[in-house]
Amino acid sequence: MTRFALGPTRGPIGLAIDGSLVQAAQVSRGRSGKQVLTSATSFPRRSSETPTSDEILEIFGILERHGFHGSEVALWSGHAPVVSQFVDLPPRNSGAPVDQIARGELSRANRLDLSSFEMAMWDLPEIGGRSRSAGSQSMAVLLPHAEADRVVDPFVDSPVIVRSLEPLSTALARAVAPAIHAGVVLAVVLHVGWSATTLTVVHLEPVERRAIVVYERRLGEHGMDRLVTDSRAWRTGGMPAVRACLRRLSRDDTPPSGPNFTDLRSRTTTYINALTLELERSLQFVQRRFAPLEATQCILAGMCQGVRGLSERIASHLGLSARAVTPLEIMEVDPAVHSIAGTPEMLLPLGLALGWGGEE
Repeated sequence: MTRFALGPTRGPIGLAIDGSLVQAAQVSRGRSGKQVLTSATSFPRRSSETPTSDEILEIFGILERHGFHGSEVALWSGHAPVVSQFVDLPPRNSGAPVDQIARGELSRANRLDLSSFEMAMWDLPEIGGRSRSAGSQSMAVLLPHAEADRVVDPFVDSPVIVRSLEPLSTALARAVAPAIHAGVVLAVVLHVGWSATTLTVVHLEPVERRAIVVYERRLGEHGMDRLVTDSRAWRTGGMPAVRACLRRLSRDDTPPSGPNFTDLRSRTTTYINALTLELERSLQFVQRRFAPLEATQCILAGMCQGVRGLSERIASHLGLSARAVTPLEIMEVDPAVHSIAGTPEMLLPLGLALGWGGEE
């Protein structure tokens, strides 16, 4: 007997594991093809080390209790950061083995054996007076097999199937494309993560409304761990105390008093100033490479709500329109997850989840 799928189809779980935090999202597609964010959650881990097989099972037990279905995941892990770089190649129509040349260039630049890493690559768009007549300029990302195995191996002894291990930048680009303003050619996506903050610059194709990554820089010295792990709140109550303080600081018009809040406010000011200087250096490079085009919009993602004053500082110092974006602005959301979907932390797992079925 033929069976027809009349209900919604759920895609893989978008799963982001970054230091001491787990974030997950799952998207369903109805018969009309419309996508809906049906499951979303974020919760702390007990350890910041690479998850073990036992912890993977614990994580999926939590996900099941939060309404997630299935055993397939689209994964991003802060324990396996990719390396990204520009690659200049012969024209695509020249007949030259472009992929082989790119792999050789990445191997030499990173001192890796040719067969020791996975690679992905895409052509940069012809923007800012750039032309492919003299060659193909591409963006490439690589991940050594040893790093990938360290992250994926704990899943092998569990019922969980890892369908993909994706770079943070491409997942975010997929998620934020609908939030990029009309007329913006280059947009900055700033993801404040636990172990690092990542700056991604994307070009929005005006017809397909698809965001293409044209630059990425991982700022390992500017993750949230550097802001909070030596704070007074961390020493007295760990991650739960820190998150509670940061929520109060981000939501209250009148800043709360007390030693934990005073300490975190001071640390936040120092953190924002240092991060803004790094952003300025990176954007100067982007401006030189893609002149005369300029980035005019900055989308804040990740744990940015815990960094009060960041968007204002970016706007005043760098001249960018900057604000946090949440999944509520991206797509339809099931009412059951409206609260968690109203946080920018969910953009990364949403981008991972949206990659199912070949969407870019």
